[in-house]
Amino acid sequence: MGNPPSDDDERFPDNGEGRSMKDSDDREEWHNLTLETRDRRQSDVHDGLSRRERTVLTQLQQGMSNKEISLALGISPRTVQKHLQRIYYHLGVQTRVEAIVWMHQRVR
Repeated sequence: MGNPPSDDDERFPDNGEGRSMKDSDDREEWHNLTLETRDRRQSDVHDGLSRRERTVLTQLQQGMSNKEISLALGISPRTVQKHLQRIYYHLGVQTRVEAIVWMHQRVR
């Protein structure tokens, strides 16, 4: 996405609120949008799964329970369950076993 706007960058005029992209809040917003775009591109690479979902899937493949995954990642078991629901949907499977089989078929 390029470099953040510099103090002399004319591409970012006043935003109508008396501030320009030179302001630190706008630079921070630009930086966050850059990170979101990068993350979105990376998540599109693997069947629409986010980086976190791929991590959960890998841990699932290692035989970890939802509770074990939640402890390893520092998230709640409910969040793990939501990640698994999204993983199952994107992989076109319905169970943990089917997700693991899907992973094994892709690794070969």
